Amino acid sequence: MDEILIIDAYNIIHNWPDLRKFLDISPEASRIKLEEIMINYAAFTGHQVMIIYDGQVPLNRSLHYRPHPGLDVYFSQEETADILIERMVFNRLKQMGEGGQIFVATSDALEQSMIFSQGAYRMTPRELWQKIEKTRRLMQEKAVSEQHSWRIHTSLDNHVFAALEKIRRSD
Repeated sequence: MDEILIIDAYNIIHNWPDLRKFLDISPEASRIKLEEIMINYAAFTGHQVMIIYDGQVPLNRSLHYRPHPGLDVYFSQEETADILIERMVFNRLKQMGEGGQIFVATSDALEQSMIFSQGAYRMTPRELWQKIEKTRRLMQEKAVSEQHSWRIHTSLDNHVFAALEKIRRSD
């Protein structure tokens, strides 16, 4: 089953203390940090993530860009992020039919009600943070597990391994 996560970006940035502190440095710094987090999430889970920013496109960006195959980033430009999110939910649900789920991460109660009425699921900033943290822990566990399970014979051709094993046992 396909899963799409749509993020009301500035809503999340203002609700996550780790991202809000980057906002004090610059809006670009907070956007970069959010995108880094979501690239890792998308790469590990295989889910499609869409980040929607309210407002004008920064000079060094385009209206839509894809920093990673699992992550699309949009700027709402002329309309609000809420309207863009609602349109994306409607269009994606129509495309997906019964075969997928869409989650929208926002604390905006009106937005949650609108997307829920269309058939998508809402996710609060706190629920998204918990999901990200759980994914981060799973990524770390997998990295440790793979690190401990790696042995030289797993990366060698069978003939090379057999030749090395023969040399090792000849002493």
